[in-house]
Amino acid sequence: LKLAKAQARIVYRNWSERRKLNLEPNEVLTLDKITSDFMKQMGDFAEQNEANIAKGNAPRLKVAGANNPITLRRYNEQCSILDNYVQPYFQSSRLWKKNIRSILQRTLLDFPLWIEGQTYLDQRGEERQVSPSIINKSITLIRLIWAYALRKGLVDWIPNIDRPSTDLKGRSRKRLTEAAYTKMVEHMKNNFQTKHKQVGSLGSDYHRDLAYQFYVFTKLIAWSGIRPPSGNTDRTLLRWSDITPTLDSSNLEQDYFLKRTEKTQKLGEAPVKYYIQP
Repeated sequence: LKLAKAQARIVYRNWSERRKLNLEPNEVLTLDKITSDFMKQMGDFAEQNEANIAKGNAPRLKVAGANNPITLRRYNEQCSILDNYVQPYFQSSRLWKKNIRSILQRTLLDFPLWIEGQTYLDQRGEERQVSPSIINKSITLIRLIWAYALRKGLVDWIPNIDRPSTDLKGRSRKRLTEAAYTKMVEHMKNNFQTKHKQVGSLGSDYHRDLAYQFYVFTKLIAWSGIRPPSGNTDRTLLRWSDITPTLDSSNLEQDYFLKRTEKTQKLGEAPVKYYIQP
């Protein structure tokens, strides 16, 4: 009987808590459920914003706590941050299945210490620590989850987690020298001019074409000075229609320009023209 009464008090407490929040009695308030609902909303907003952009309209939908409208590129980045850093932290800290209302702010302040101890393998198989930029993006995502919960009335605070200095100057890549660039180009040229004569799959016409395309792409980047597109945003991809000649038909050696819509441009702004050096 005592156990039954204790269980009844727990059920009543949970029911009363949800009714005060204007929620259904059986609504789940665990962190994993709140995070899932938030990410779904973010994805829906991103798709609607991309649809508006495709129609020539400005994106407007922003998730709670965000300064700018969400895009698919940003949404995909947030999914990666969640899967690789934020969710593993929640799970290792035993917060993932916990009621978000019972999580204390001081618990989340341990996140920088936890992620500093995490490592990953880079493209060369070398063990690396998580960069300050990724740490800050992870902290932002945690704050956005709590901002979403705050807007729903589930919590009354947003965690203020210490952020590391990005030290962009100290972490910047080495400056590309003319000698290094020349060596790179000669190596690329060698790949499609001589490597295709070797026996094996890497000597096929297909791989020769890939090597030649990479050589031409690198030269185009160097000649025009454009920022290479990552492929995450369709409007920044290179197209043949982006290349236009000058209007001076009397010029025997026609000059060409590359029209580019950069990711930092505002919607409706005229494309930037890059001069392609002959």
